[in-house]
Amino acid sequence: MAPMLSAGLSHKRILEGTKNSLKRLQLDDVDIIFCHKPDFETRVEETCRAFDYLINQGKTFYWGTSDWPVERIMEAHRVCEELGLHKPVVEQPEHNMLTRVKVDGEYLPLFQDHGMGTTVWSPLASGILSGKYNKGISKGARFDSSDPTLKMLYETYLGENVREKTLKVLKPLEGFAKELGCTQSQLAYAWVLKNPNVSVCLLGATKVTQIEENLKALEVSKKLTPELLERINKVLDNAPVCHFNFKQWKPFKN
Repeated sequence: MAPMLSAGLSHKRILEGTKNSLKRLQLDDVDIIFCHKPDFETRVEETCRAFDYLINQGKTFYWGTSDWPVERIMEAHRVCEELGLHKPVVEQPEHNMLTRVKVDGEYLPLFQDHGMGTTVWSPLASGILSGKYNKGISKGARFDSSDPTLKMLYETYLGENVREKTLKVLKPLEGFAKELGCTQSQLAYAWVLKNPNVSVCLLGATKVTQIEENLKALEVSKKLTPELLERINKVLDNAPVCHFNFKQWKPFKN
């Protein structure tokens, strides 16, 4: 079990939020608790001390961050190391073929220097990578809606200014999927799972059959050879580069 705490990461909020979450879950403890979004009005030390207290009290075994900037996570590690506190062990970022700047770039120091894991969300980029929108929005599709949040997400990936760039990626991905004998969704999931810095990939589904289809990505990932991954990444053409080592506070060596 992994509750998510947000709306303030002070000692008081964290302890109260955990107590209320455990009560709702009818549990005495959980495996891990995530801090959803950073709280820049609370000192990192206070947040770290609160989670150290919860772990020492047996309320959770681990704690992690969610959508924190790398500098904030590195600060949490520094504070925990100096004070002898339990460190965050996992980050929960967005990661997919179209959005990879954090996992494949900014967070590299977290993996290399601290061995952190990741629980990534939106592996299909809100459904864009499923192939449903390769030719536009069909009636009844998720983005066939007046919901402002969905409209904003659609504009992020298929808005007027970025549509041509996204379609330039989606069409070849459809070809790769056919080459592997899988769906475009399975290919997108498999690509995420192939990343050695991805520990968990969160799946979205409204039907049992969708879960069953998505899980087939595990077999597809075995077919993603280094050569094929190189071809796919060449099409994506968006691999970020992390130039700075935040632990040693100097550029990485080439």
